[in-house]
Parts: sequence; C-alpha cells; structure tokens
Amino acid sequence: GSDADFAPSYPAAYPTENIVSVAASEVSGELAWFSNFGATTVDLAAPGVEIVNTVPGGYASMSGTSMATPLVAGAAALALCRNPNLNYAQLKALLMHTVTPHSDLVGRTVSGGMLNLKGVVDNAMNPPQAPLQPGPVIGNLRVYDRLTSRSLLRPGRSFEVHYQLAASLKGRT
Repeated sequence: GSDADFAPSYPAAYPTENIVSVAASEVSGELAWFSNFGATTVDLAAPGVEIVNTVPGGYASMSGTSMATPLVAGAAALALCRNPNLNYAQLKALLMHTVTPHSDLVGRTVSGGMLNLKGVVDNAMNPPQAPLQPGPVIGNLRVYDRLTSRSLLRPGRSFEVHYQLAASLKGRT
C-alpha cells in the first residue's frame, strides 16, 4: 500500500523503458488496499484480489500483485502471438493505451487504468507508437527541518524537500 514514487520497490521502479510495473486492483477496477501505486512509477493495474490459483493438491484463492502481474504478462504474450513483430516499446504502449480507465487509478498509475485484454488483442496489429508519458506535474510541496523533522525552516539549517506527484496523461488514443 505504499506510494512507489516515494518508496520505490525494485526492480519495478527502475526507470527503464522495458519494464511494465503492475498494481493490483479489485475486479471493480479500484486499487487493492495492499497494492503499491505510483503516478510515475506504476504503469497500470490488473485484477489481483481473490484470484483462483493452483496450489499443491488443488486450487486456492490468492491476492497480490503476484496475481496481477501474470495477467499482464499473459496479455503481452497474446499480443505477441497475434503480432510477433511487436518490439518492447510497442508492446508496452499497447498495454498502456488500451487500459480501461478508472477514477481510482488516475494519479495513482501512469495509465490511470486497468488491463483490458480485449483491447490489447484487438489492437495488436495496429499498436500505438509511443508509450504514455505522465503529463505536467502538480501537487503540494512540504519542507521539513532535517534536525527536528518539523515543517518550520530556520536560517542556517539544512532541509529536505518531500513531494507527491499527480499527473494527467498525454497521448492516450
């Protein structure tokens, strides 16, 4: 349940173009209470609550980003079956441009939405050319005194700047 923009988890938060970072959502599209999020570090969400999974001796219902991420990987694999010529940038753009938008994910993921498998498969032959990029950054700035952790600055003392990002998306097709 942490903001990965402030408390990154690796390797998901590495700023490389070939990583797709996935949050877990409820089936309704709302962010799962336990899932990390990040307006600039988490790309999209996928269902990750009460997912039926195989376990030794049968099946069990499980929750986690470890349940959501394979759904995104499976969607990527289906897109590549449909269009084996997709490169990683096109594949990531396809995953992110075809999400189902959800108000609870706006400002909490780069795409602002949840995996849409039908959209991925239907658009695999004509993928978008550019991945989504966060729009202009807006937010609040709070400055804390390094020695006391209070929000009051004193002359001659060093300080740290902590900020929270919120961004709208540019380039969704």
